[in-house]
Amino acid sequence: MIKPIGNRVLVSQHKKEVGTIIVSQEFYEKLPRGKVVAISDEVNEIKVGDEVIFNRLSGEILEDSGEFLILKVNEILAKVC
Repeated sequence: MIKPIGNRVLVSQHKKEVGTIIVSQEFYEKLPRGKVVAISDEVNEIKVGDEVIFNRLSGEILEDSGEFLILKVNEILAKVC
């Protein structure tokens, strides 16, 4: 399990499957979205399970899967309600 530190969250990027090609959500919408799967102890305004919107160039992609991003809280633009 990955536990972010500092003021960071771990986000699973939304992806859509087109036939046998998996395409990132960002190709279908103006801003990419993701689901928060882990947060650091310092984060209060975001909870695990929240869907968030962030800038395409935000965060650091984890090399293992390419599916997860580590974002600073200030890189999150909005929470989907």
